[in-house]
Amino acid sequence: MFCEKCGAKNSKENSFCEKCGERLNPEEEKVSEKNKEDSKREEVVTRKTETRNMELLFEKEKYYSYIGKIQRSVTMTYVYWIGFGLIISFMILAGASYQDEFSRFGSHHDGEGMMQIFAIVPPIIGFAIAHARTLEKKIRVQEMKWRMDFYSKHIH
Repeated sequence: MFCEKCGAKNSKENSFCEKCGERLNPEEEKVSEKNKEDSKREEVVTRKTETRNMELLFEKEKYYSYIGKIQRSVTMTYVYWIGFGLIISFMILAGASYQDEFSRFGSHHDGEGMMQIFAIVPPIIGFAIAHARTLEKKIRVQEMKWRMDFYSKHIH
């Protein structure tokens, strides 16, 4: 192999000329520079992908945390409102048991029959209120699920 600059003879294993130090295969240098640029591009793409994946993981964690909070909140809403209705029912039944004035309302024996029917209403109303209050939370959960589906499909 001969040097293009000085014309000195060199062995095939040499990358540089023994006489002048010139690179013997300039195409190899261009290829190696191109490989370096390609590796830099791949590194940038990899970093972007890792960043997106981290964002997706963060969104998933946020989603699961939010779902847990919503489920606890929904459960407690039902417990509070139905419990409140039951307390009112017990108050109605206690009032019917201890007062003779209610005897004018319902059955001909005493007022307990009619008041027992009224005692069913507060827990039912409590359930209806709890259900209405939780609908908004259920809608938010569905929106979060749609967002997670979008992230899962479009961010790789």
